This record gives sequence, structure tokens and C-alpha cells, in this order.
Amino acid sequence: MTTTPSENCIDDDEVKDRNATTYLKREFNLNKTQIGLVFLAQSIPTLTAPLAGAFSDKHGAK
Repeated sequence: MTTTPSENCIDDDEVKDRNATTYLKREFNLNKTQIGLVFLAQSIPTLTAPLAGAFSDKHGAK
């Protein structure tokens, strides 16, 4: 069974996400906990955006 090149292609974003942990470990010598904190810091704006929006709707811009 042969596969076409399009079946084997991996999206660039998928490659970046998959290799981010390897990159952080190799380049910055981070352990698993530190790498987890890096990804947690990236998700904080996503988690707080609804709260900030509700606060802004309630109090308005001043």
C-alpha cells in the first residue's frame, strides 16, 4: 500500500506544538514542571478574558 504525500503531511502548527517541549528542554534546560508552567502562562489570557469582559461590561470604560 502506498501513501500519497498529502497523507503524510503534518501541519506546521502541529509540528511546532509537538516540538515546543523538546525545544524548551534542549535550549533552556527546563524540566517538566517548568515546561508546564510555560504552557500554563500561555493559557492564562484565554482563561481570564471572559472575566475581564464581564467586568468591563458591568463597570464600563472610564
